[in-house]
Amino acid sequence: MPDLSARYDGKPVLRLLDSYVLDAIGALDEKTVQGNTILAPKIAQALKVEADTWQRAVELSMDLPEDSIVELRARRQ
Repeated sequence: MPDLSARYDGKPVLRLLDSYVLDAIGALDEKTVQGNTILAPKIAQALKVEADTWQRAVELSMDLPEDSIVELRARRQ
């Protein structure tokens, strides 16, 4: 089986975007949730945005609407 994590090599924003979508649909593992929550200030700094949560940092850095998580959840159901 191929190493699927290799797809993130050199692409930290892709990893965050995947985490964002997985979090929105309730499929993000707890370890990643906790890690991203702890690293939220550093994630926001790296993405050059001002945000209180890592999810909001992703939204701002990608110009996503604030209600993107709600929309993703609604489409999942």
